[in-house]
Amino acid sequence: MIVIKLAAVVLLLLVLVNKKVQLGLALLIASIVMLFINGKGLGDFGGALMSMVKDPLTYTMTMTILFISIMGYLMKRYRMLDRMIEHLEQILKSAKATILLAPTIIGLLQVAGGALMSCPVVDKLGDKLDLPNAKRAAINMIFRHGLFFSYPLSPTIILASKLGGFELFDFIKIQFPITIVMFVLGYFSLLRGIKDKKPEKISTSEYFGHIKGFLVYSSPIWVSIVMTVSTGLPIHFSLPIGIIVAVIVNFIDAKKDAQYKQEENPLVLIIKGINVKMTLSVLGILLFKTVVGGLSELNEFIVSMVNGGIPVEIIVIVSVGILSFSMGNFQPSLAVVYPLILPVATTYNMILLFAYLMYAVGFFAYFTSPIHMCQVLTLEYFKSSMKDLYKCYLIYLPALIVALVVWYFALKFMILA
Repeated sequence: MIVIKLAAVVLLLLVLVNKKVQLGLALLIASIVMLFINGKGLGDFGGALMSMVKDPLTYTMTMTILFISIMGYLMKRYRMLDRMIEHLEQILKSAKATILLAPTIIGLLQVAGGALMSCPVVDKLGDKLDLPNAKRAAINMIFRHGLFFSYPLSPTIILASKLGGFELFDFIKIQFPITIVMFVLGYFSLLRGIKDKKPEKISTSEYFGHIKGFLVYSSPIWVSIVMTVSTGLPIHFSLPIGIIVAVIVNFIDAKKDAQYKQEENPLVLIIKGINVKMTLSVLGILLFKTVVGGLSELNEFIVSMVNGGIPVEIIVIVSVGILSFSMGNFQPSLAVVYPLILPVATTYNMILLFAYLMYAVGFFAYFTSPIHMCQVLTLEYFKSSMKDLYKCYLIYLPALIVALVVWYFALKFMILA
C-alpha cells in the first residue's frame, strides 16, 4: 500500500537525518528509495530530476534562499542586525518581547526558508536572555509561523481561498483565534519564567531616534517586502534591491565612523554569503517533493476513501497530513485535496469549516515535518539537533493540537446549531 511505503521512506529519512547525513544527500537517497519500492527505475529518477530542474519553482526558491543568505550575511558583517535589535529592544522595552516579535516581523517576508533571516536576530537576543540553542531554534520557528493563519499576504492562505472559491477575509476571520493561541502558547512554553533584561529609561527624542534607527538598519528587509507588495515583483527580484540597500547603508556608516569600514569589498562579501549546504538542502527538498507529487497512487488512494464514505475528518487527517508531512509543504496537499473534499460541503459556512480543517491539519503536519525548509535552515544555523528541538516542543505541540481540534468542533457546533 502506498501509505505504508511512504511512511517507511519518511522513517528512513528521519533515521538518516538523525545520523547526521547532510539533508540534501538524505533526500536524494529517500527519493531514489521511494521510486524503487514503487516499481520505478533509473529512467523515472531521471525524469523526476528533469521535472524538478524545469519547474520554475526550483529557480525561484533557489534564488530566494541564495539572496536571503547573502542579505543575512551582509547585515551581520555590517553589524546592522546588532543595531536593529538594539533599537527594537529600546522601542519595545523588553528583550523577551523583542525575541517574540522579531521573527514575526521578519516572517512578513513570506518566502520558503525565510526563517533564515530572523535566525541572527533571535541568536543575538538569545545571548542576552541566556537561552540554549535548541530553545532559540524553537522560538524562531514558532513565532515566525505565528501569522500563518491570518496574514492576508500569505501565499498559502491566498491559494486556499482561490481553490475553495471563498472570500479571503471570511477565511481569516474564522482562523484568527488560532493566531492568538499560537503566540500565547509559544510565550508560556518557551519564554515564561525567563528573566527579562529591560533597557534603561530614555527621553522622548531618544525614543523616536530608536524608531528611526530601527527603520534604517532593518531597511534591507522592509524594502524587499515593500518592493514585492507594491510592485508585484517576485521576491527573488526584490531581494537584490535589499542587498544593495545594505551595501549603501554600510557605505554611509563607514563614512561617518571608521569602525564600520570593511576591508573586503561588497562583491567578496556577497560571494562569502552564499551558503552551499543550504542550497543543496533546498534542491533535495524540491526533488523529494517532485517524486512524491508524481505518485498517482496517492491521488487514487484519496479518491477511494472519499468514494468509500469515510468521515471527512479521517480523510483529511490521513491525506492532507501524509502529503504535507512527507513534502514539508502543505500547499501541494491543499491543491490535491481541496477539490476532492469541498464539494462534499452543502453550505458556504461548511466550505469554510472544511477549508479550516484541511488548513489546520496541513499546517501542523508541515510545521512538524523533518524536511520543513524553515526548520532545516533554522537547525542548520543554530547547529542544533532535531531531537533537541522537539524536546522544546513537548508542551507547545500537544497544546496546539488541542486548540486546533477544539476550535474545529466549536466552529462546527456554531455552523450546525
